[in-house]
Amino acid sequence: NFTAGVAVSLYIGDQKFLPEEMDVHPAAVLAKVLTRPKSKREECVNCVRALAIMGPNAAPHACVALAKMMRSSDDELKHETVRAIACIGPGAVEGNTSIPQSMARALLEEGEALLRYEVARALTAVGPGAAPGAAVALSQGLQDDDIDVQNQCAKALAVMGRAAAMPPVVDALVKAVQGGSFELKRLAVDALATMGPDVPATAPVLSRLLRVTPRSDPTLRLKVAEALGNYDKKIIRQEQLWLAFAVGDPDERVQEAAKNTLRLAGCQRAQKGSMFLEDPETPDEEEEDAEGGALSALRRTSMESIIVKRVEARANDGRLRTPGSRSGSGLSSRSSSRESNGSSIQAPW
Repeated sequence: NFTAGVAVSLYIGDQKFLPEEMDVHPAAVLAKVLTRPKSKREECVNCVRALAIMGPNAAPHACVALAKMMRSSDDELKHETVRAIACIGPGAVEGNTSIPQSMARALLEEGEALLRYEVARALTAVGPGAAPGAAVALSQGLQDDDIDVQNQCAKALAVMGRAAAMPPVVDALVKAVQGGSFELKRLAVDALATMGPDVPATAPVLSRLLRVTPRSDPTLRLKVAEALGNYDKKIIRQEQLWLAFAVGDPDERVQEAAKNTLRLAGCQRAQKGSMFLEDPETPDEEEEDAEGGALSALRRTSMESIIVKRVEARANDGRLRTPGSRSGSGLSSRSSSRESNGSSIQAPW
């Protein structure tokens, strides 16, 4: 059964040339070999490799056995197990919390940097389903001794997105944004961008990164301007002054990203630059749009009433004739009036 299970792994992975019904799934056969008390090392390694080839199709049958292999003392077997979990993907954690927990433990306790990196990479492939059991460990991995492990942990958190928006995780990402390496700052901004609506308190931290300094990173400023677009409109309006400064950024990509973010929140004045902001904390667009129609109508009504009053006043003074006075005598009197005054009367319009 073991040999047959390994042999058909390619067919299981491709889902080709298989019978319509199978009494026992080959992945279940291989998982049974892994959970036997005295399985040989070579057999276990071959079983795990075959499960990796089967990919997502092995998920319902092999996850418990793979979680057990993560506790093995054999480094090669653990490497192969992590790779198999990555190949299985999100299905590895459906209805199973043991794999995220075992992966989190390996990320924090394994002495080999390459294995920790592979664990973080596998959690990236598993995605949001692993967040409850592994997100906090990934946030601690942002301070790993190896820079590649740090970066991969940030990528995993970005993939998990809002499922990983927990206070310890957010705090670790903010710390990475403020004091991480060149690449880690960018990746941490990407992670916070995916959590945007759930982490409004991080917006002020990001917006300050839009400030142009001699050593500032234009790509980081671009990512920040784009990331702020994922926050609520109210939060964007609160940070519109910094985005208005970014409209004048030396990098055209940053300028365009800042304008797009401001446009999403309806900040019309800020899109023209910081000099056009009378009061950066006063939302101007949506509120004014709601009142704009009524205000315009009121202004038109006021102007019309002023014109009518002026016309009536001139008519009462005798400087403007009413339409009913146009008769023969009226024409002669108007001619005499022009001759006496030496000037013509002009209507106010």
